[in-house]
Formats: sequence, C-alpha cells, structure tokens
Amino acid sequence: MAALSSETLIDEALASAGPESLLGPVPPVRPGSDLGPARASVQPVVSRYLFTTLALIGAGGAII
Repeated sequence: MAALSSETLIDEALASAGPESLLGPVPPVRPGSDLGPARASVQPVVSRYLFTTLALIGAGGAII
C-alpha cells in the first residue's frame, strides 16, 4: 500500500465540521404546526409499498 505523501493537505475546517454543515441550515418548525395528520396519511402508503416490495423480494429469493 502506498503511504500518504507529506504534501497531502487536510482542511481542518472540513475535518471538524459536523454533518449539519453538509445539509445546510435546518428550517425552523413553526409554533403550533402539527405534523400528526400528515404523518398519519403518509404512513399507511409507505407501509403498503414497503410490505409489497419486501414480499416480492422474498418471493424472488424463494424461487431462486
């Protein structure tokens, strides 16, 4: 294996930055906003697609 040359520079600011700096600023949640209804309407759809996908993968694996 080749060793890193002494000319390789690491930007210390990037090495110490947390993952938040890669995502940008997090938008604030408005006071009084309730995500419950949105979550309740999306969760059954996601669950259905996830179950269907996993069932198809399982059936494919059983056939193989």
